[in-house]
Amino acid sequence: MEFQGQVVTWLNENISKHSGMGLDRATQEKPRSSSGKRNDLVVWQSRVSLIAFLSFELKTPDTPISDAVFLADAIEKAQQWGSPYFVIWNMQEVELYSTPLWGSAVTQRDRLHHWPPSTGCDRLEDWLKPEVGARLKRQADEILDEAWSRSIRKDSIGVVIDAEIFVTRLSTAIHGLRGLLHREITTTAQKSRPLRNAIKRIAVEQGFLGFVEDVDFAVAGQMGYRLIGQILFYFALRRKQVALRPLSLSAGEQIPAALHPYWEDVRRYDYDALFKPHPLDSLVHIPQAGQLLIRTLIEQLSAYDWASLTDDVLGSVF
Repeated sequence: MEFQGQVVTWLNENISKHSGMGLDRATQEKPRSSSGKRNDLVVWQSRVSLIAFLSFELKTPDTPISDAVFLADAIEKAQQWGSPYFVIWNMQEVELYSTPLWGSAVTQRDRLHHWPPSTGCDRLEDWLKPEVGARLKRQADEILDEAWSRSIRKDSIGVVIDAEIFVTRLSTAIHGLRGLLHREITTTAQKSRPLRNAIKRIAVEQGFLGFVEDVDFAVAGQMGYRLIGQILFYFALRRKQVALRPLSLSAGEQIPAALHPYWEDVRRYDYDALFKPHPLDSLVHIPQAGQLLIRTLIEQLSAYDWASLTDDVLGSVF
């Protein structure tokens, strides 16, 4: 509906004014099979990497905020997009939730904030009235600010790892990074004979030269899997090697160079095969979108309660 497009505009104005939030943008996404005909409204940490932050389920004022289908649709969409937070909003009343684990019901603890009903918007068309539109815009700003505030004051206990959501997020990150690296490899290799020769050597060593249609894509996949695998293994190893430092990157540090000191620490405990320097590590520069994707993934992994992860679940994740 037209109101959804206006909400997207309001949210993007807020995001552009507050770059410190680390949010990318708000968009209207084509509906998935479960979303009906209406577009989904999603606020992204990284749109290019499909890392969602907050999803909206909007209804008109004739749908009560307590409607069970209203809430169920919002939960399903938030889980499909991998969004840690979601909102239900009927243009009068608003509720902000943390997204429950797959297969879990929403509890009272998941409802993070409730905005009581406001007056003046009894029909969809009422939002076009200047005074009502101004109030709804303020509410959109408050929703985004509240969700962001919640995200930065998470409980120190951390989020329990749900294997299905966890694997989905890792898969999304790997696919996104592979695509970015593939583009970088292909573009750079057109101008660089040494890079083309290096790619061929890797393909020969790995035994897939002549067996894959796109060697650049295969190498990009290996780069992505290797880097994200190292990051994942580092978090997993810290469960038992408490002397390892928390993985945290300062602003401006470039990946993968910024990770090398952490990898050196791991090599004190062996694991040389995974963490020793490799030609893949410096084959091409990781583009800015890839840098953001990896940083966002590290932030997400840092929020998990790794002590609760059992070895059998970790094995299935790998």
